Amino acid sequence: MGANRAGLIAFDAPGGRKPLGSGTLIGPRHVLTANHVLKGEPLAFRLEGYDFVSVNVVWRNPDLDVALLVADQEIRGYANPQWLTDISDRDRWSAWGYPKTTNQNSSTDEQVAMGWAAPCPPHQTALVLTVDAPPQVWAGMSGAGVWIGGKLAGVIIEALEGFSGKQLQATPVAQFVDDLEFRLALGFDPRQPSPILAGAGVHAPDALALPAHATHAHHLVARFQVVDFIGREDAQRQ
Repeated sequence: MGANRAGLIAFDAPGGRKPLGSGTLIGPRHVLTANHVLKGEPLAFRLEGYDFVSVNVVWRNPDLDVALLVADQEIRGYANPQWLTDISDRDRWSAWGYPKTTNQNSSTDEQVAMGWAAPCPPHQTALVLTVDAPPQVWAGMSGAGVWIGGKLAGVIIEALEGFSGKQLQATPVAQFVDDLEFRLALGFDPRQPSPILAGAGVHAPDALALPAHATHAHHLVARFQVVDFIGREDAQRQ
């Protein structure tokens, strides 16, 4: 499943496209990647076997090093992936991405990296991945999605130092999948469960009863306010 959703993110430079990193298609138009690979604009994304399309950043979290892109047209009408938000046991993982290239005009070939993922409960901020392959296979994998048992579990952000290139770090999806701004960027309606996040077991918070024409701005209106109490100051002086 991950291989069919993997794509290359590039800087659409005047002299030619410069490969930046990997991304994962999580909806017909939305691409998940690492924030640090997004160097320069405009940006383009190419799903394996398809042409490049223009994409724009609609959400990013520099602390988690994750970003969400949206294409100006449908890339492919895939069903939404399932999300793995609790890795309770050591398990096999895989990721599809693109190695780095020094020639911005050269094409890149999709590579796959595999290994073992350490347990990662929902509150943990880092998913540690042991890699079976040498660095030349996974170099440039930043932004690639981590797949475990056919579910999307994280986004690769860096190689860990001191492990001879045998360990990577990923941001677990549990750290951002329930973020309201992330869900709004996906076209989420706060009054309804998000169709893109349905596989993660994430549900909308309890919503107010709003009229059919209500917009997201209605949720910014305070439910409670201070009401003046007539005679309060007189009572306090007594």
